[in-house]
Amino acid sequence: MTVIATIALLMPGTALASNHKKHHEVKPKHRIEHKMHVAHRPVIGTRFSHRPVNGKFIIVNRERMWTADGVLYRMIVTRTGTVFVVAGYLK
Repeated sequence: MTVIATIALLMPGTALASNHKKHHEVKPKHRIEHKMHVAHRPVIGTRFSHRPVNGKFIIVNRERMWTADGVLYRMIVTRTGTVFVVAGYLK
């Protein structure tokens, strides 16, 4: 029994697996990593997978929308995440 335990500890696959479990950490991503900068004025209907920076939420016709740099974005929640679609422009 002792011989089997010693062989198991000396095998590289077993040692790597046990070290991986001890040192594996999952850190949450910060919200700032999910924002993007839009350099030009996008066309209505353009989809973005990340929220544009320097904006805020506003209510337009009882719908919560994101606005950044004079552009209105409609938020659409999908299975894979939230998509921001250009819905219009602010004057």
